[in-house]
Amino acid sequence: FTSQTPSEMPSLACCDYSSFFNVRLAMPMDVFLTPNLPENYGSSVWFWVDETGATLYGNPAGLRDAPMPTQTYGDAWWANDFASLVGTDTYNFTTTIGSKYNYIGLPYCRYELKMASDLSQELANQNGPNIARTLARWDNISQSYTQFAPKPFPHGNFGLEAGTAYRLEAETPGTFTITGSYPLEGYSTVLRTTTGSDYTFILSSPMRSDLIVASDLARDIENNSTPATVVATIGKWEAVSQQWSQHIVHPPFPLGDDFSIVPGGVYRVEVSQTTTYTTP
Repeated sequence: FTSQTPSEMPSLACCDYSSFFNVRLAMPMDVFLTPNLPENYGSSVWFWVDETGATLYGNPAGLRDAPMPTQTYGDAWWANDFASLVGTDTYNFTTTIGSKYNYIGLPYCRYELKMASDLSQELANQNGPNIARTLARWDNISQSYTQFAPKPFPHGNFGLEAGTAYRLEAETPGTFTITGSYPLEGYSTVLRTTTGSDYTFILSSPMRSDLIVASDLARDIENNSTPATVVATIGKWEAVSQQWSQHIVHPPFPLGDDFSIVPGGVYRVEVSQTTTYTTP
């Protein structure tokens, strides 16, 4: 999973502008725009843009500790009521002699990606035809997958949602790069418990560099969830071995690899009770 500099500014039309940071200038003047965001932004490439898509500030090198985006703009600049962060991330996927499952995410909002069939076509555009054997979305209520297959005829199509993880069964190794806008309040995800398993798949925020290892992500979930919950395990899919690595968080003592967290990465979370986790 890597970050790249976006070649163009995407459409912001799929996101709710009212959720973005608002700034209205009452008169022509020099302005300092200081978004109310966490101090650390993560290693993803991101850009601060105005409503025309013009880059005002950013982290084009994907630095892990990018500075707060405070910038002076000339007296002719107007925010026109909103601004947003735009970023780009790349997911690598592979195949094995057995199963060929990988996990990719939509950490950014991109208007063209509405359905699983759109994502399948985008993967084909980036890697060649028939790259996606299946795409699946985890349903944390039924604790099972909803699956789309593009061939021999498309069936099982489902809607996509920004801030969500998807399972890709790939025909050949490749990459998926997404460029889009990121809501400044982050994403809210319902983490569920059921009468069976209690798994939810989440994306680590691409704007966070303070989440270094699995125990950091577990602590962040516990600190930013309503109502309060306890994280039992954090899992990471290992595409080469086609198995889950799992970190058991709490007593009698932590077990398993306290593996590294990658901004924008996909992780499987198990909690003690249903809650809503808001990713800053």
